[in-house]
Amino acid sequence: MSDFFSAAFPWIVMGLCAAILCARLGQQNIKGSKVSSFMTEGMVFGLILGTAVGKVVSVSAGTSLSLGILIGMTVGSLIPEKEE
Repeated sequence: MSDFFSAAFPWIVMGLCAAILCARLGQQNIKGSKVSSFMTEGMVFGLILGTAVGKVVSVSAGTSLSLGILIGMTVGSLIPEKEE
């Protein structure tokens, strides 16, 4: 299981996150207006959760931090902010 987390899992997560972020940016270009989201807040929560999961699962710090930030940024970009 440790070999999977160190070899294949980061590439799978990066591919999925890149696809979601590209689709989100394409959606903004079609609408013609900038859609605000919670991307920054997602990065912060992803950093915290990536650190915690990395300690529990015993994955290297670099892998867990970078994947946590990437996943948090992707999830945060999918949550639209409410307009006032």
